[in-house]
Amino acid sequence: MCAEMNGESLDKILSSNQVNTYVAIMFYASWCPFSRNLQPKFDALSSMFPQIKHVMVEQSSVQPITFSKHGVHSVPSVLLVNRTTRMRFHGPKDLHAFVHFYQKATGLEPVMDLAKDPIIFSENKSTIPESHNKAQLKNIISNEPYLIFSMFFLFTKTLLYLYPNMVSNIVALWLANIPHLNLSIFGESRQHLARVLQLVDFKRVFSKLKLVRSARAWTSSLASFSFCKASSFRASQG
Repeated sequence: MCAEMNGESLDKILSSNQVNTYVAIMFYASWCPFSRNLQPKFDALSSMFPQIKHVMVEQSSVQPITFSKHGVHSVPSVLLVNRTTRMRFHGPKDLHAFVHFYQKATGLEPVMDLAKDPIIFSENKSTIPESHNKAQLKNIISNEPYLIFSMFFLFTKTLLYLYPNMVSNIVALWLANIPHLNLSIFGESRQHLARVLQLVDFKRVFSKLKLVRSARAWTSSLASFSFCKASSFRASQG
């Protein structure tokens, strides 16, 4: 199995590595579907090449400088590193391509060929921890709060565009149910709240708002009609 590393432990293992000993590093993000697809293949490579230590580095567990230091600008990325060289995999992310990359970069041969044994490879796939999938949403919420806010804003705007009367209907429904509101949930404040509800006629306020909006629309239409009529009159006089 592959070991999970943070920035400090990764630096430690690379600094203590021997000159001719390779370390395979998979940089990934738990929210990325391509990373999830690559994980079983990377696990298979660790079984095929036990001479190479395989480690995984999750994006949210390290500072951005760790990715930049290794020249990683996208996920997932796989690197083969020793004390003198650093080689990054470029190509189709299938098991055969990775095996060829390992052989060419290190001169090592796989001790087994999981690519030709679908049963073993399928068992290797099942070893992926489900915690990554379960923690995906939690990581996005904790690390990208502005992304969540933007998505919520876009969702709200889309909903209002598709259903422009939705807000008015919700307010009307809420106002219709105010007389039946269970004030006991407010504890000691229910008496004060009841007085406020008695003093303020929400239905009348809402009706006035609708009348004001209708009056504005009527005034705008009347102004447009008057302008057109005046223009027509001047044109006939000319």
